[in-house]
Amino acid sequence: KVHPEVAGLLIGRFELADHFYRGSWVHVGQPGWDHPLSLELDQAVTILSAGGARVALFTFPYIDPPLEQPNGSIYPENDPSRVNDWNRLVRQVAARHAKSVTLIDLNRMLDPNGHYTMTVDRVAMRWPDDGIHISTAGGEWLQPRLLPELGQLGLQVRLGGR
Repeated sequence: KVHPEVAGLLIGRFELADHFYRGSWVHVGQPGWDHPLSLELDQAVTILSAGGARVALFTFPYIDPPLEQPNGSIYPENDPSRVNDWNRLVRQVAARHAKSVTLIDLNRMLDPNGHYTMTVDRVAMRWPDDGIHISTAGGEWLQPRLLPELGQLGLQVRLGGR
């Protein structure tokens, strides 16, 4: 019933965590786990674009949740290197599907200095109590930076181009 012109895909938080796969604990950044993750991303893009929609594939921003392990260190899934590894996979998938995917670098928008940033242009981008989710003010800041590009993608599809 629904035939979107643009489908956005922003995932990554769950993918940053350790996973038990084929008898071992693995995480993004390891070839034995990156390959299945890439295949799943390829499949998602194929499904989302099957009806002709352009896929807006978003990189994942850095995160800084307030929770620490009992020893005071960060949980492995909160390590910025995992975000970098995930975003590398996202970029590779976008490149493989260039005819149907537009990469939107949300990571660079929310973390322009290459690390977790709470504030951009004096706007609090994240909810301070979780360090992950985009705040209302952050969403309002992002809106004029995202919607014109997404709207243009939709117009291209509507007019017969991808």
